[in-house]
Amino acid sequence: MARKFSDARSGSAISVRIVPRANENEVVEILTDDTIKIRLASSPDSDAINIELVKFMSEILAIPASHVEIVGGLLGRDKLVSVLNLNGTDIQRKLLAKLIK
Repeated sequence: MARKFSDARSGSAISVRIVPRANENEVVEILTDDTIKIRLASSPDSDAINIELVKFMSEILAIPASHVEIVGGLLGRDKLVSVLNLNGTDIQRKLLAKLIK
């Protein structure tokens, strides 16, 4: 099923929903609106969770953390994440590979 990750001129943007205080960092599911649900071990403190999300996304996508930026939802659990130099198809493939079964 084709997902609607948005390609931009030099990267992509994806919607992410965070579940804090997990036992481990993991990609849980892709919701019906194509939002990626991710569990993070950090507390819901906005700075800690944002730092953890950027680090986790950069590890999953195998790109530098400097190529991942939270551009929306800094204070909430629903976030818009910009990923530089990676298209939507590659992001989808890498996220699906990490999806817990």
